[in-house]
Amino acid sequence: MSMNKIRYLTNKAIDKGACVAGVNELERSTGDDKSFERLFFKHVHWCLNEGFPNIDWIESTFGERAIESGVLFRDCDVSNMRRVALLRDINVTATYDGRHVAKLYTKGKAHLTVNVSDNAIVFVDAFDESVVTIHASGGARVFVSQYGQSFIEPAESDDARVKIDVKQTNKY
Repeated sequence: MSMNKIRYLTNKAIDKGACVAGVNELERSTGDDKSFERLFFKHVHWCLNEGFPNIDWIESTFGERAIESGVLFRDCDVSNMRRVALLRDINVTATYDGRHVAKLYTKGKAHLTVNVSDNAIVFVDAFDESVVTIHASGGARVFVSQYGQSFIEPAESDDARVKIDVKQTNKY
């Protein structure tokens, strides 16, 4: 990412009321994919609440590299990816097994199917009108924070557990 794009993003973040520490981190970033991924997920609560950066900007700036970082803007399947954010009305299947631990975020009208097995642990924050279908088995644990009008459809078997915490707000 060029210095012009970093400056543009910094100015937009300031306009949206980003904290000084976050803006300073953005200004000091190298602008590469890993730097963007680290900053996005470090400040994910604010980014999701503010819809920042815009998913169209992410797609045009990073393209497929964003998907490899876990910021998804098209239908796909992922497996054992540590952090995933569905930021558009897309369909994604995420599979976790073994002793993997993951954090997933859904926005808009995204549809997420999560298959969790073999003692994996997954945390999901579901917003807006997103739909999350969970298939948990083999001692897996899934913890869901349900915001807005999101819909959660859990299925448990083989000593797996799904816990849903319904929030009374649309944002963090």
